[in-house]
This record gives sequence, C-alpha cells and structure tokens, in this order.
Amino acid sequence: MPDFQFTGTTSNFDPLNAGDIFSPENQLLLDQLLPRQLSTHFARNNLSAFYENEIWQARISLNHRSDCVRTTIGLQGLTQIVDDYTQVDASLSYGPIDRLVSFLEGINLTGEGYFEYSEISEALVTYEDNEARITFGLRASF
Repeated sequence: MPDFQFTGTTSNFDPLNAGDIFSPENQLLLDQLLPRQLSTHFARNNLSAFYENEIWQARISLNHRSDCVRTTIGLQGLTQIVDDYTQVDASLSYGPIDRLVSFLEGINLTGEGYFEYSEISEALVTYEDNEARITFGLRASF
C-alpha cells in the first residue's frame, strides 16, 4: 500500500532570550558585535513530502535558512553575515530487487547562491554560484 507523508520542522533561536550569557547586562556587548540592520533571531524551516511503496521512494524538500552571523571578528574586525537562502532538494529511488536500488538525487535544484557580507550587504565577502548537483547511481548490498 502506498504511503504519503508530509513533515515540517522549524527551529528558531533568539540569543537575547537564551539565558545568562545574553542577559540585559550584556546588551551593550551585543549591540557592538551585531550590525544594527541584522536581527538577532535566526530561523531554520523545512518542509518535505515523501512517497514510499515496496519498490519506489520519492522525496522533495524545501529548506529555508534566515540570515545568520558567521563570525563577529571577520575581515578587518567586522561582523560577517551569511545571507538567507532557500534550497530545494529531491530524490527518487527504484528497487525492484531486494539488494539492488537505483537512485536519482538532486541537491539545490533551484541553484541558490551563497552570499556572505560584512555588516552591510554591499560589502560582499564571499559569493558562490552553487549550481544544482544531480547524482545517479546504484546501491547494492551483499
């Protein structure tokens, strides 16, 4: 019998509410370390759909990452920020024989790039043009 599943996860982190290390007494330090336009709230969101039966398996996932601080002591002592991005991944596998499965997997199907900047988005530190990665193969077990 075919099985469809949907999952979603979210994780949020607000360092200003994380405990003693980010207490009001440390607010001045945080204000100095984090650029004014960057929220201290970081989010990770994932949404996936799965299909599975005795021979086929399929999955598609949408993953979003919000802006986040990579380091507070980057180039020239400035805070470096990774820009937010959204990525789509998918996989399909076919296994009519118990010990042999063929698969097709795609990562970053939308070709989302990677941007890292220093305190202001115009001060680009890193740009990577990440194209989609497609893999096809066979898995065997002995």
